[in-house]
Order: sequence, then C-alpha cells, then structure tokens
Amino acid sequence: MKSKQVREKIRSGEFSTNTSGACDEYVQANVVILPKEYAFEFFLSFQLVSNRTE
Repeated sequence: MKSKQVREKIRSGEFSTNTSGACDEYVQANVVILPKEYAFEFFLSFQLVSNRTE
C-alpha cells in the first residue's frame, strides 16, 4: 500500500493493527522529542528495554 492509502484506512477505522511494514518501499521510524532535563533518564530507560530484548 502507499502511505496515503494507509493513512486513509487508519482514519476510517479499517486499519487498527501495527503499521510497521504497511507501506511498500518505506521504513518506519519513531522520534521522541523531550526537554533536555529528561533526556538522560529516557536514555537509561531505553537501554533497559533494549537489553531486555537481546
């Protein structure tokens, strides 16, 4: 599917599962933007999650 089709299906409620791999020829990326004062704590929590999945 093209990204426009996926967005339309999400808006209409037809698509309610994980979007990873839903669009042909695209990869999914996630971005977290937070204040600097929380960055190190977030980094540490991410490291804990990453180590748990190995």
